[in-house]
Order: sequence, then structure tokens, then C-alpha cells
Amino acid sequence: VVDPVKDQAFYVKPNEQGPLVITFKSAFPRLVTIGVDQPHKWKFPIYLENRDAIKIETDYAATNRFSGKGAMKAEVLFRDARAYIDADLKMDVENMSANDLLKQFTDVADQSIAFLEANKQKVSPVFYKEQSIKFKYGSLGRQLGVPIYLKNWGGRKLSTVIPDGYWDLAKGIKIDDQLLSNTGYTEFMSYSYISFLRLKTLADQGMLDSTLSIEQRTELDYNLIEKNYTGKTRSLALSKTLESGLNRAKDVTVFKPLMDKYVNQYATPEDAKQTLG
Repeated sequence: VVDPVKDQAFYVKPNEQGPLVITFKSAFPRLVTIGVDQPHKWKFPIYLENRDAIKIETDYAATNRFSGKGAMKAEVLFRDARAYIDADLKMDVENMSANDLLKQFTDVADQSIAFLEANKQKVSPVFYKEQSIKFKYGSLGRQLGVPIYLKNWGGRKLSTVIPDGYWDLAKGIKIDDQLLSNTGYTEFMSYSYISFLRLKTLADQGMLDSTLSIEQRTELDYNLIEKNYTGKTRSLALSKTLESGLNRAKDVTVFKPLMDKYVNQYATPEDAKQTLG
């Protein structure tokens, strides 16, 4: 069991009657992950709110049944996770077109969104609002990630795996600091969107298939975030970019000018503390 209120995963065993009973206290709502190693590796997230009592019946594979208070939230998350796993298993990343992968990602996301909407009255308003945002940005993140996905997993050149209409996918994206409490938004803004902006810049320069050093990539990402982001979202994204660069660079001193600029001009106290370690 992975619980955000604990420092590390913990393990539990069935009681004498067979069922596995786990009781969580305080700090609701929160997302925990439950999984097993035997007889098959298996895991999925559970969204917990006060007084939830979710019963899970499982064959430790593809079949799970949820009942009790809070069950529909578990069903929404399980269906979404299962759909992406099934889609991944069917992918031929070495041969499928970028258009086909984009459609596949979009179809899976649309199904999850539609299921949530159809069961809006069966979940709490808090869960519905949070998950709607996560589904929106998760879907967009996967769409923007199509070229990188086919490059990394299919060994393809980026210039050959840009889907039709790809450069228009990010139109209408707005920076909204009010969404910083939502991990779907923060992950999208910290990774997916900046990756898209980098690809767009390289494509405009005719350098889409070029290889950037960690130092070059970090500086480019920093400049793009500085230009396209605002407020606390900019502080967070710059922090994540600098952390990544510092963790991978051979000579971290090359980042001192960027670090100084970040701390002096953009960083929130919390982000500065985390970045400086």
C-alpha cells in the first residue's frame, strides 16, 4: 500500500477469515495505491474521503468489483487505468502511425471522461471536480507526448512522427495558478507542455532531429518557461527543469547563472527551498 501520509509503502496480510481489511485515518481526501505481487503483479489507485467504506473483490488480474460507499470513485479510476494498460499491450510502436497513436490516446481518454460524466451523481463533487481536471490534462499530455513516445519506444525520428494537426493541440492552454493543487495540472505544466514547446521551437529551426546536451536542453526549457509561463506555475516549472538539469549534468556549475536568476526573479520560497535542496 502506498499512502501519501506515510514516508514509505507498507505491507498488510489477510486476516484469519481471508478478507484483507485496511483502515485509513485522517487527512482526507487523498489518493492511495493498493497492489499485490502474487499471484500476479497488480495495482490501482483508490480515492478516499471521510467515511468511505469500499469493498474490493478481485481475481488479482483484470476483474475487480467495487461496492460500498465510495465504490464508484474506485470504478472510475480502475477503468481509466485498465484502459491505458490494455491500449499499451496492443500498441505496435515500431510501425503504427502517429495519427493512429494520437487517435488511440484520444479515444481512451474520451471513454474515461464520458464514464465520469455519466456517473457524476454517483461520486462526490470534490472527486468529480478534481478528476475532471486530471482527465483533461492527462489526455492533453498524452496527445502532446505522441512524438516523444514513438521516438523513445519505437526508435523513430521525431520528424517522421508528428501527427496531423499536432501543433494546434496546445491552442487555448492557459496558465492557472488556481489549479496548482491538482497533480494533473502540475505534471502537465512541469513536463508535457514544456516538452511540446521545445519540440515546436526545434521544428521551427529545422532541428527537430538534432540531439541537445543536458545543458542545452535545460537552458532552452528555462527560456521557454520564462517566456510562456507566469506566476507560481512558472516558479514550479522552472524548479522542475532546473532539478532535472542538476541531476543529469556532468558539471552543475554551468547552471549557476540560471539558478541565481531563478531564485532572484521567479521562485516562490517553497520552490526555491526544494530546488536548492
